[in-house]
Amino acid sequence: MDDRKTARVLLLGPDKQILLVKFHDESIFKPDAPGPSVFWATVGGKLEPGEDVMAAAIREAREEIGRTIRLGPTVWYGEQVLHFEGAPTLFKETFIVAFLDSFEVTQTGWSDVEKNVIKEMRWWTLDDLVRTDETVYPAVMKELLPPILAGDYPTAVLRINL
Repeated sequence: MDDRKTARVLLLGPDKQILLVKFHDESIFKPDAPGPSVFWATVGGKLEPGEDVMAAAIREAREEIGRTIRLGPTVWYGEQVLHFEGAPTLFKETFIVAFLDSFEVTQTGWSDVEKNVIKEMRWWTLDDLVRTDETVYPAVMKELLPPILAGDYPTAVLRINL
C-alpha cells in the first residue's frame, strides 16, 4: 500500500472564517464505504520529495490560492486508507493553522488536475459548518474548530478521525 503524506491548511481569514475547497473527484473514495465523490476539504496536498510539512503547506497554499500565508501551529494529525487513483493509499494528514489577511484568492497556480477536480472555493463561518448537510472533511472539524478560532491551540498535536 502506498503512503501519501499531506499538509492540510486550516486557513483562517480576517473574520475567523475558514477557506474550504469543494472537490468532485471520482478517483478517491473509502474502500469500505464509498461515499460521495463531492466533498469540501481544506487547502493542501501531498508533500514533495525532501519537503517537510510546513514547506508543503506554504507551497500548496501558494498553488491553490495564489497567496503567501502566515503559518501557525500544527494542531491535528489523522490517517485513513482511501482508494486513490485506483489503488489503496494510506493518507497521513497533518493539519496546520495558517492565516491570511484578506479574503482574496486566485486560481492562477492551479494544475490541470486541480482545474478538473476543484469546483469551488468558499470562506465558511463556524455556523456555516454546523448547519451544512454537505460532506466536509475532516468530519470532526465542526467540533474541533471552535477552540482554534479562539486561538486556543492544543499543547500537543491531536490524533483525529478523518
